Amino acid sequence: MRKWHWLVLLSIGGFVFYGVWAYTRLPDRSDSIMDSYGAPGKEAEDPVRIEEAVAHAKGRSAPTLAVQGNVVDMGPTMGCWLLLRDGTGEVLVQTVPMVYMPQRLRGATVKAMGRLVYGRLRGMGYDREGWFLLSPGVEVVNKRS
Repeated sequence: MRKWHWLVLLSIGGFVFYGVWAYTRLPDRSDSIMDSYGAPGKEAEDPVRIEEAVAHAKGRSAPTLAVQGNVVDMGPTMGCWLLLRDGTGEVLVQTVPMVYMPQRLRGATVKAMGRLVYGRLRGMGYDREGWFLLSPGVEVVNKRS
């Protein structure tokens, strides 16, 4: 082999070794949940119960409000929608624009602020008619309920 071939092989080996070494230094994220996903909003609006939010929304045009609940279901592919339940009702939170949220968010308590609208939404793993909160993001309140 020529002298420069050894240099190329040594360089490639060095890059592979460094890549493996760097990968082993990454933090274990298997159980980690971030504090927020998307842009949940920084307003200090206290969340209302879902049944209150729906009662407030009936007969009005898309009120902006915050709700909080446990994640009982979510989009199976990218997690871009969440079904929240708080004991008084449930609402589907659709992130707009779509935000990826990991499946391990199931069971967590989250707060979402946005516009509450009624309609029928289809796609991305769901087909339902009801109340939807169109939100730019969610804030994780409790990582496991």
